[in-house]
Amino acid sequence: MSTSNEFNPAPIRAIQPLPGKRLFVEFFNGSTATLDYTSRLHTTKYADLADEAIFNSAKTNGDCVLWGNYVQITARELIEMLLYTGTYQGGINK
Repeated sequence: MSTSNEFNPAPIRAIQPLPGKRLFVEFFNGSTATLDYTSRLHTTKYADLADEAIFNSAKTNGDCVLWGNYVQITARELIEMLLYTGTYQGGINK
């Protein structure tokens, strides 16, 4: 699991790529969510994530989720995705 610096109060604490193009995210406050990217793979921004190796290379610097030089998503974008689409499992849990 990729984690941010423990001393940096960054919005994203940890991420973990999951099977089925899903991404587990733990936020700084302990809330967690699982985002499903399958419906976004046809878009220009997320098309590279269709490649399993690229999707599984996800890392976080605490402020963004990064897939190499292919895709970068900010914590704000992750939260907006959750709020707009509801593509999370079991809600945002604390």
